[in-house]
Formats: sequence, structure tokens, C-alpha cells
Amino acid sequence: GIPKVVHQVWLGGHPFPEQFGVWRATWERHHPGWKHILWTEKEADQLPMVDRDAYDKAPNVGAKSDLLRMEAVYRFGGLYVDTDFECLAPFDRLHETLDFYASLSNVGSIEVSNGIFAASKKHPLVLSLLTTPPSSL
Repeated sequence: GIPKVVHQVWLGGHPFPEQFGVWRATWERHHPGWKHILWTEKEADQLPMVDRDAYDKAPNVGAKSDLLRMEAVYRFGGLYVDTDFECLAPFDRLHETLDFYASLSNVGSIEVSNGIFAASKKHPLVLSLLTTPPSSL
């Protein structure tokens, strides 16, 4: 199964928007008893990473966020969800029966989204995403 942890990332030092706090609360409400982590630069600096160099050299906050979410889910397992996503129902059953899941983006073709995905701790697919050069994906 997948650990009952919700990971979210907020980088860049800007204040957390009020509406994002409302959406974050929906994840807490539907997942009582789960651990909820909001990763910022402070937490990222303390996280042992598979590829710290890639994170440190990432060209912008968006790229850093993409790497940090995968690093956190790889190390601890759990669910990553973007801060602008609202939760409408609990995900417990998925975590009890699967070791990986992800959503699909609605972009006119099939694209796995990194806006919401979950994996067991040290899942090989997440490791592959962290260690494969972006041009090969």
C-alpha cells in the first residue's frame, strides 16, 4: 500500500493565497489521521535527495517544484497534490489497494499529470523519473 501522507509544495517565498488554504483544508478534512506536509524551501533544504544537483540547478520555481514533489514521494511515499486542487472524496481505498496511481491531464492527448500522483515509498517508477534525463522521457 501507499503511506497515508499528503505532500504539497509551495516554493518562491510568496504568501500562501487564501483560496489555496481553503483547498488545502479539503484534503485535511477528507483525510483525518493522515500526515499533511507543505514543502517549502526550508524543508527542501533538509531533504536528502536522489539528485540534489538537479534540484539546485533547476532553472525556475516550477522546475524545482516538479523535482521536489517526486523526491518527497520517493523518499516517504504518499500522495502529491498541487495546492490549487480541491479534494471531493477520500483516497483511502486507493492507498490500501495500490502501490502507484496518477491522474491524466485533459490536454487533447493522453498525458500523465504530475499534479496529483501517489506511490509507495521508494517506488521504482518514481526513481526512474528522477534518474532519467528529461530528454529521454
